[in-house]
Amino acid sequence: MRLEIDVRLPLARFDLEVALEAEGPVTGIFGPSGAGKSSLLEAVAGLRGGVTGRVRLGESVWLDS
Repeated sequence: MRLEIDVRLPLARFDLEVALEAEGPVTGIFGPSGAGKSSLLEAVAGLRGGVTGRVRLGESVWLDS
């Protein structure tokens, strides 16, 4: 199933901007502490306010602002 993410999220130290398309059973997110990994996952899951952009999994749109 295809995952499409194009989001922007203002954080305390920087603005997180992510654009990616992934297709496959497993997708990993790697980076140093404080890089925004958890914030990105919270944004995709709809648990973080202030997110703008688009998140789509297959035909299901989770965020479109």
